[in-house]
Amino acid sequence: MALRNNGIDQRYLSKKDRSDWQQSGGASRQEQAKSKVRAWKGAVAWEENRDKRTTLPKSLGKSHTGDFAMGIQAQQMRLQDKSAELQRSKQLRPEKYSTPDIYN
Repeated sequence: MALRNNGIDQRYLSKKDRSDWQQSGGASRQEQAKSKVRAWKGAVAWEENRDKRTTLPKSLGKSHTGDFAMGIQAQQMRLQDKSAELQRSKQLRPEKYSTPDIYN
């Protein structure tokens, strides 16, 4: 889950310490924090993997040329953005150093 700390493993606590930990509310706060992180990570993963919209939403108005008029343009814009992102990531890569050819 990649949290900064793994929390308290209650199996290794004495009965008194375990009881104090549960009575103080620490155990429930720890479980709530874990569930919030799981929910947030799931939402981010879902958003990354969902299908992208290729038509304009109805609130922006209709172009009277069909709902799919924006589809190709939206796809082209998305591919241009992806291409620009890829180009930028290639520019940020370190240069490869080549060793000189000793046989020439």
